[in-house]
Amino acid sequence: MLKSSLSRWKNHWPWSLLLLTVVLLLPFAVQAETPPAFPHYLYGHVNDLPGASLAALVDGTKVAETTLFSADGSTVYAFSIPADDPTTPQREGAREGEIVSFTVSGFPVQEKIAWYSGHVNQLDLFRTKLPFRYLPLILR
Repeated sequence: MLKSSLSRWKNHWPWSLLLLTVVLLLPFAVQAETPPAFPHYLYGHVNDLPGASLAALVDGTKVAETTLFSADGSTVYAFSIPADDPTTPQREGAREGEIVSFTVSGFPVQEKIAWYSGHVNQLDLFRTKLPFRYLPLILR
């Protein structure tokens, strides 16, 4: 009887070893992570000077920033607002449906937009408080 058991083991040992290896390594298998969400892309015109900063805020936290530039005689911007990483405690971006507000050179603008992964929108921004421009005073 012992001889017949050994001969069975001799014929099936590769499969038994493979099964044992899989069972032992299964707890260490890496679970597939969900891919990160696509950012929300924005572009548009701004009533400010090229070189000014534009920031996107979610719940008062800056999640994206860019510099305004000139194109075809207008001041414009183009940037993306990333998705928030739910696995970290910090705020890196926005979540579906959250409202994004903007500041230009530190001054808030009235326009806001809801954040959605993968969307591309044109959003023209109008700053209500324009910076002071000093003009020379010419006296005779």
